[in-house]
Amino acid sequence: MTLIITLGIATFVASYEAYQNLDSSLKRSYERLRMADYWISVDYVSQRAAREINDISGVLAQGRIVRDVTIDMEMETGEQVSGRVVSLPPGQHPQINDVQIESGSYLSPNSEREILIEKRFAEFHNLHPGDWLTIKREDYQARFKIAGTVVSPEYIWVSKNVQELFSTPGTFGIIFMPQARAEALFTMKGLINEINLKLDPNTDSDEGVHEVGQIMRRYHINRLICKDEPVAISTQKMDVIHGVRTAYVIERNDQLSNYLMKQGVNKYKQMAVLFPMFFLFTAALDVYTLLSRLIESQRVQIGLMRALGYGKIQTLIHYMGFALIVGVVGSALGALLGHATAHALTTMYASQLKLPFIITEPHWPAVGVGIMVGIGVPLFAGLLPSWRTARMHP
Repeated sequence: MTLIITLGIATFVASYEAYQNLDSSLKRSYERLRMADYWISVDYVSQRAAREINDISGVLAQGRIVRDVTIDMEMETGEQVSGRVVSLPPGQHPQINDVQIESGSYLSPNSEREILIEKRFAEFHNLHPGDWLTIKREDYQARFKIAGTVVSPEYIWVSKNVQELFSTPGTFGIIFMPQARAEALFTMKGLINEINLKLDPNTDSDEGVHEVGQIMRRYHINRLICKDEPVAISTQKMDVIHGVRTAYVIERNDQLSNYLMKQGVNKYKQMAVLFPMFFLFTAALDVYTLLSRLIESQRVQIGLMRALGYGKIQTLIHYMGFALIVGVVGSALGALLGHATAHALTTMYASQLKLPFIITEPHWPAVGVGIMVGIGVPLFAGLLPSWRTARMHP
């Protein structure tokens, strides 16, 4: 019984502390890499629009190009895979949606032939800084030198789109390219098709987005559509017919990678609570069965104790002591074991998720909850059989 409780509490404490560490690591990664609060996607717009939005009080704006291409892996693996080009300013890290360099270096100021590639894609295809990669777009293709491998807060969970949530590095990769080279590749000189926004904590988000919409209208973007904004299909068709240009606004909570990461972390939280319940339920059943048999076999001794003057409460406490000892010893050992294991568990899962920043710190409330549950379960299980002793007559 003690071993089962130890395993149950150790599983709970280790898993729940690991969940809290993963959640903190994800938030720290977003904070350190300055992940955007909003993404505004449009067919195209002048870079001046992003500069004007940047002048709004409490709003930091950054324009860039995001387009899909084909990556020709013929020289490496003999196949072609889908890719997505994301433009970056050369020579300096972006103010929003920065990247963490894992190997190699950032884009140099004067080289338009350099690119950065997402870490998972690089590892899967065995690509390293200094290698060359061929990118195709329609009838155009060019070779680029890999300057480094990176982790991006937008692509911690790499997904192509909503229809392909579970893209693999073998079929889809993210490429970060200098802004000027992306403009030339997609024939978008002086243009962008995405604006990232980061708002100050004290800035009203609705007001900020409203002001952004006013500026976008100056550039003939007549409608900003958010995820929860109801727009009839007929209205969308009429917009296409009349040439009404539309921009789509995505909040951080709805951003694909962040949404999937949050779902995964929350499922890990559920597992951290539900899986230990199996051990605790088994321990409770064992305590109940053992005490029931013990009390039944000691009916004579219980009657003798009552005849000698021991009260009902004293007899009850005597048998509850068995459950208490099992709970105290098992929960204490389990809490210590789980706390010691949480660090390794966090590191393992964070490494699999490719989180750029990993936080492992003690979470004593989880340890305390584990101890209380480990004591409470056997006490509750032992209460019913122990209560029978109080009902026995000498």
